[in-house]
Amino acid sequence: MPLFLPLEMSNEWLKEDLTPEEYKAILDFEMPSDELHYHPVYTIRGRNPRVDNKPKYEPWVWERLPALGEMNPE
Repeated sequence: MPLFLPLEMSNEWLKEDLTPEEYKAILDFEMPSDELHYHPVYTIRGRNPRVDNKPKYEPWVWERLPALGEMNPE
């Protein structure tokens, strides 16, 4: 499970002397959904480059993939 943290909290996470209470507080943190940004990317598995030679982490349009707004059933 990924751990999404604001920059300040991620710096705390890296400290070697976290108390159990600090550790639990960080693990209990929930990133607000409006602070998460996402987009589909090209497959990151394997060594084959993208056909357009852009980095794999840049947005990629997949055929037959629902639009971003259609992914959340709210």
